[in-house]
Amino acid sequence: CYLNFKTREAMIKFSHEFDGHRFRNAQGVEHRALVEMAPHQRYPRKPRVDKLSGTYEEDSAYQSFLEELRKPADPLPSPEEWLEKIEAEKAALKSSLTTPLLEFLVKRREARQQEKAKKLARLKEKN
Repeated sequence: CYLNFKTREAMIKFSHEFDGHRFRNAQGVEHRALVEMAPHQRYPRKPRVDKLSGTYEEDSAYQSFLEELRKPADPLPSPEEWLEKIEAEKAALKSSLTTPLLEFLVKRREARQQEKAKKLARLKEKN
């Protein structure tokens, strides 16, 4: 708690008498008093009145949130449907992994393999 003294001497006297004083409650538990100077010696001002206090119910974002809460939730798909969906996505991803660079590299590899096959055929014809 905060106490306000009229004179500095009264504050010092109170501090010397009650700092470390032991108080016992009804259950017999002892508590030691701690007397310190307040870091800010001024009284707190009256709290400011917030102009937006109590206006959230009229807010459009809050209203749309409430509408979303009132809507019935869509039922979750069964685990089998989830697995089928994931497998379909994986298959689609594998088929869509071609890029122009990959296509160029595949064509170049095929061309090299055809050249090697032609060279082997020529060597076989000579022998």
